[in-house]
Amino acid sequence: MSKATVLALAITESASSSFRASGQPVIERTIWHETLDSSDFQKLVIQNLSPARSFFSRSNQPTLADFRDFKNEYVAHLNEFMRWSTVRAFFLILQAEKEMSERIPEDFFSETLYDFILEDCEEFLSERA
Repeated sequence: MSKATVLALAITESASSSFRASGQPVIERTIWHETLDSSDFQKLVIQNLSPARSFFSRSNQPTLADFRDFKNEYVAHLNEFMRWSTVRAFFLILQAEKEMSERIPEDFFSETLYDFILEDCEEFLSERA
């Protein structure tokens, strides 16, 4: 799993939680922190880790310190992430899912944008390398 994958998971999970809490197209800082601190998010990341390697340097499985450092490193970029067309579209899809909640399961449409957000994360990280 790449750092971009973890970032894409962090963006989509915290955006979904923020939208469901407020109904607004904003990634809330408090929800960003709560999401990355949650055992559910950490399990999601670990489930997606390649067994052969990880971007976390100390071991194949990230530690709580790894998640804390990752969370703190990228929280300052939340406004930038929310300006990406893919993240703006993600919020629109979440709104569509809300409007159609009686007819479709949660995350029915929004999962389709994950790969596009992942591409933006890869570009974002490569520009900072």
